[in-house]
Amino acid sequence: MKSLFLFVLLSISTLTFGQSPEQMSVFGFHELKTYEKNILTVAIDKRAEDSPFVSFAIKSQVNSIDQIQYRLKSKTEITDWFTLKNDSHNINPEKDISSLIFLPNSTKHIELRLMNYYPELGDEVHLFYPNNSISGLPLVRGQEAADCPCPQPTFKGRDQWCQSSNCPVDITPIITEVSHLIIHHTAGANTSSDWSAVVYSIWNYHVNTNGWDDIGYNWLIDPNGVVYEGRANNIQGAHFCGKNGNTMGICILGTYTDVAPTTASMESLKRLFAWKSCQEDIDPTGLSYHPPSDEEIFVVSGHRDGCATACPGDMLYELIPKLRDSIAQEINTSCNNILPPIQLTAAEVNDGTVELNWTDQSNNESNFVIERKIEASSYFYPIGTTESNTTNFIDLSQLDDQTLEYRVLAANTQDTSIYSNIAQVQITSETVTPTYLDRVEVYPTVFEHIINVEYPGKDPLYMRILDQTGKLVHTSNHVNESFTTINGQDWPAGIYFVHLKTDSFEKSIKIIKVNE
Repeated sequence: MKSLFLFVLLSISTLTFGQSPEQMSVFGFHELKTYEKNILTVAIDKRAEDSPFVSFAIKSQVNSIDQIQYRLKSKTEITDWFTLKNDSHNINPEKDISSLIFLPNSTKHIELRLMNYYPELGDEVHLFYPNNSISGLPLVRGQEAADCPCPQPTFKGRDQWCQSSNCPVDITPIITEVSHLIIHHTAGANTSSDWSAVVYSIWNYHVNTNGWDDIGYNWLIDPNGVVYEGRANNIQGAHFCGKNGNTMGICILGTYTDVAPTTASMESLKRLFAWKSCQEDIDPTGLSYHPPSDEEIFVVSGHRDGCATACPGDMLYELIPKLRDSIAQEINTSCNNILPPIQLTAAEVNDGTVELNWTDQSNNESNFVIERKIEASSYFYPIGTTESNTTNFIDLSQLDDQTLEYRVLAANTQDTSIYSNIAQVQITSETVTPTYLDRVEVYPTVFEHIINVEYPGKDPLYMRILDQTGKLVHTSNHVNESFTTINGQDWPAGIYFVHLKTDSFEKSIKIIKVNE
């Protein structure tokens, strides 16, 4: 009997999502007309030219996703047909959701072939066009002081990988006591020119396609060993087939079914697990009862140990027994190498200059690293280093009218200590109740060269612009000017804070410098 075929051409209309403005497009299957073949053609628009890649996913009826195949067309190439697979984290009883697929930015069309499947209301195609991420941002550590000698590895914070500056955390988080550490892989590409954009795309997929409150993993690690903040510390994730309580989920970016993960990614995984095992006082080599699963599983387990999935891939899964031993060895032999500075104090000595003093209790450091958190930032950033056997540091940044927090660690070429205590100092000056606060504008907040400042007040305006470490990059005074421009062409790409002050108001605004 002759088969009935369906041909559909999707004309693209962009739907803007509040958390991913102008970067996501969604198309409903039910709006399409029937023609000759069972093929849907999805056009990739010009936004791909400015993206490192395009991410793509399908939502369809239950038990239907494996009836949909796809292939890619560029100007010079047509790929083979591939069958879509249901996301192993999907527990939605009413929908199949495909795994997230990353397409080259040279892709011009996606063709979808329907095999014994007819589209229904609610079937959707999701496309996401991330921008190129800002490079060269310094890595950070968490704010909390560790209760064990294993330092928390450095990581890229949420505001470093979130390109829209609007990737809110779960507003109703569930705090969980971590007893098990669960390893995943993304089953995506093993290479990328922009891993931060990959993390951003995963966040968008989890939130705007899966409908979750936040990215599912607590932490992610790329093949270069860079750690990315997900839901972060002790926040229950969405990664263990609905049995997420008492777990921390870590995802290695890439596919490790036939290829082993990189040495750099496994080293970061070991250090991350050593820190967390030490902090929670759990044995990384042991078995323990996991209440949500109602069974005993290894403290360090793969996703497949509790769910019906091939994740984290055969090659990565084979390394887990050895990983458990290496975590224990890291805790027992490496974490006690350098004693941290203690009794850190901070005091303003004059005009915003801050003097730090601490007690050095180690004998094998090569230097101390000083970090500071300003009020406009969520993280500590390094601001300087001192030589070994030094016990003081002067911060000459002269940041006015805010509370500054400092911490110090000891380091050598092999390792770092945990942090000192956090020392806080209030930098004060006389302020007046704001009058023009809501009428001051700084734009564009994402810029390449020029920043515009509109100020309707009559008072002289004092402007200072700081990078994310608190370094001053611009200062100026403006009298009888309602509009001014600042040229930031020569500044490195990154996050900056514009601090505006007059006798009647003060305001800080975050802006982002991008490369051309």
